[in-house]
Amino acid sequence: MIVKMSKYAFMVYHREYDTFLAQLRELGVVHVKENKSILDNAELQDILAIRKRVNLLMRFFKNLNSQSKDVQLAPARELDKKAGMKLVQKIEGLQDKKVQLQSVKASLEKDIAYMEIWGDFSWANFNRLKKAGYDITFWTCPTAKYEPKWGDEYNAVLINNFQSVTYFVTITKEGTHIDIDAERPKMPDRGLQKLNARLDLLQQEMKALDAEMKKLAASDYNTLDLFDKNLQNEFNLSNVLVQTDRQAGEKLMLLEGWVPTEKAQAMEEALEKDNYFYQAQEIEEGDKVPILLKNGKFAKLYEPITRMFSLPNYGEFDPTPFFAPFFMLFFGLCFGDGGYGLLVMIACTILKRKVNPDFKPFLSLFQYLGLAALIVGTCTGSFFGIALVDIPAFASVKDYFVSSDNLMTFSIIIGLVQILFGKTIAALKIMSQKGKKYGIAPLAWVFIILALCLVFGLPMLNVQLPEM
Repeated sequence: MIVKMSKYAFMVYHREYDTFLAQLRELGVVHVKENKSILDNAELQDILAIRKRVNLLMRFFKNLNSQSKDVQLAPARELDKKAGMKLVQKIEGLQDKKVQLQSVKASLEKDIAYMEIWGDFSWANFNRLKKAGYDITFWTCPTAKYEPKWGDEYNAVLINNFQSVTYFVTITKEGTHIDIDAERPKMPDRGLQKLNARLDLLQQEMKALDAEMKKLAASDYNTLDLFDKNLQNEFNLSNVLVQTDRQAGEKLMLLEGWVPTEKAQAMEEALEKDNYFYQAQEIEEGDKVPILLKNGKFAKLYEPITRMFSLPNYGEFDPTPFFAPFFMLFFGLCFGDGGYGLLVMIACTILKRKVNPDFKPFLSLFQYLGLAALIVGTCTGSFFGIALVDIPAFASVKDYFVSSDNLMTFSIIIGLVQILFGKTIAALKIMSQKGKKYGIAPLAWVFIILALCLVFGLPMLNVQLPEM
């Protein structure tokens, strides 16, 4: 069901406004009416941008912690905004450093793979030959284009043939013009041995960096979580100040908000003790009333599905408790196998003991859905893909399994029940919004459909109807 809300206006002297907002926060019952867009406020946008960065880091830390077993998270440390931003920048700096190291590593590995074709040599020896008046030039060309005469003309030395490419060097007197049909590749500035040594050092540096980030993930995950909550509180407070209208030369602060009706009296009593002015107001057509859902233990599990589509308007019915049984039934019909339904139930039962409490409602939902699949799948005679009707042990009860013909009839009956149910809900909704007389037309459809079903259905059940 949708919780009934009450609309209030508050007027407070500007010097008492901070104390008033602190008291409202402690009561935790007021949803501030937003008259101004937060997109137009730079301060609010800055807070949202910081929260986005913090949440990205929290997901990064969560992923690091999930890679290790028995990680003990340190208690949260209270940080002011300056210290919190310093921590955020430190972690982002480590991330940037890792990205840079990964880029250098990729470049080194590329150079090493290329130098392995040429083999291990020392650039120092090449430099000595250079001082002695000789030029050593590296060349590559398609193997089919390589000419042996280059060995006589330019002292060409074949180094390697790899993937139809020939790699060779020429040794000539300094200043000799070389005229051959080949390309001069860009060579790394270090030999293979030095490249491998640099790669080893780089990998050790990356390993140390990973260890440092995992240590931070364990020590500062809860600290980031607390910092994010503080940012949320700062955003809420700043948003309230933005939505506040200033009257009488900014001496009086006017604020509008929504309070759950069941908590309105307690809020009024708390504000009256400190002589704060408030006034209950009528909800007008066009007001964007905040939606708060309140359902029983079973229907509450299906609220995330309602939120996936859209929350109902304030004047409408909450569809959650109405579609929940049908959703469960249709899931069982689609899943259609009792064995896999049982498997889902067992898996969810085990996982509920280990996961974060925030995820337990989702697992409870899938327990119910697995139960529906178990019941429907067993009734239709399917268990882990095995047709129970073909097993001799079930020969005595095979007539009780739902066949494809029965399932079609069953589906039609469910469809009719759902139509009647939907029309009845629509009638009740209209009656609650506009009055009882406006629900006559939808209820007439319920009567007509039900009457037609009885007229055509009862004779099929050998029930003789009077001619009238």
